Amino acid sequence: MPRSLPQRAGGLSRILRINRTEWPKTLAKNSFQPDREIGVLGEYLRGFAYFWTFLSLVVVMRWVKISRGDIYMFDVAAEHNIWTWMNVVYMILAASAFYINARVRKQNGAVSTGWFLAAAGVFLLSLDDMIGIHERLEVLGRDMGGGNGFLHFAWIVPGMIAAAILLMVFALTIRSATASARRSFILGIVLFFGGAFGLEMLGGAVLSAYGHQSLYTILYHIEELFEAVGIVFILSAGLKDLLQQSSVPKSLASDESAL
Repeated sequence: MPRSLPQRAGGLSRILRINRTEWPKTLAKNSFQPDREIGVLGEYLRGFAYFWTFLSLVVVMRWVKISRGDIYMFDVAAEHNIWTWMNVVYMILAASAFYINARVRKQNGAVSTGWFLAAAGVFLLSLDDMIGIHERLEVLGRDMGGGNGFLHFAWIVPGMIAAAILLMVFALTIRSATASARRSFILGIVLFFGGAFGLEMLGGAVLSAYGHQSLYTILYHIEELFEAVGIVFILSAGLKDLLQQSSVPKSLASDESAL
């Protein structure tokens, strides 16, 4: 039996009431959310680092048959291979995010000096990964007392001086970072320097005591993974702060610079 006009109007109004309730939820769920996308990007970049580290470990430990001449293509400790260029790209992206954020902060009248310096520092890290600057400090490090035990890799001695300077620069950056960016930045710094120095020293001690055994192979894979994941968190910190600065009115940013 056909419904009357009032019945149809009542059904339509119920549909509209339901849609008014559900539409905002649907739009919020499906709309583009930059902060969420930064998190997704970080997950993808870290996921590739996890995958390649595991692949390298499988190849280096000889769990799969591959010619010795091709191992360097997968080994995370080798130079000028996919892993090296992945880290270089991650660092250049992080340096670019820091630099752009510094420019935006300066335009907004907010604190920007630390971000400019941090961008330069991360870019220098990418150069080091690209051409192995730290490895050329071995002779200097031996002259400074390195070369045995935890200082088996003698470059660590002068490298600590450079790291201390860089950490002071990062401390300036962290002070002005937003809360979300600050958390990512601190986590990234702990992972990166924990791998680059802490695990490098531990690996050096193992190498001095036992030679190039399986334990050392596992340690240097964890070290490289820590460094790569740390850089991803540092990149996320730059993007998060840039997102916040891009949406902050200039008047509020100026208030921040006065703090």
